[in-house]
Order: sequence, then structure tokens, then C-alpha cells
Amino acid sequence: MKVFVSSTVKDLRAERDSVKKALSHYSFNTYLSEHDGADWASSCTKCLSELETSDIYILVESTSKCTI
Repeated sequence: MKVFVSSTVKDLRAERDSVKKALSHYSFNTYLSEHDGADWASSCTKCLSELETSDIYILVESTSKCTI
């Protein structure tokens, strides 16, 4: 199964890495945009494509205020 992990990246990096690590124990194929290495415009297109083909969507949220 393919899992798309979504959140702000910089402030929730540790949490995103934890989700990826936990899912890898169950052989899930995870997508995190920061592992793409593409520029912003290409990354948006890639994210939408990956989201459309994902089976599960995980949103990681924080209670702290942040800026994007």
C-alpha cells in the first residue's frame, strides 16, 4: 500500500521521519515530499500525482503556530 504523508516540513521533520520509520516496519511505500529533491513547482506537481495514486493519506498536525 502507498501512503502519502502530509504536514509542514521544517517544523515537523522529526515527526514525519517517525511516521516514515514506523510505516517501514510494515512494508508500506511512503511518500514524503522532502525526499523528492525537486524545485517548488515540480514538487507541487509531483505531490499531486503521488497523492492521487496513494491508498492512505496521513496528515501530521501541530498545536504550535508556524509559518510556511
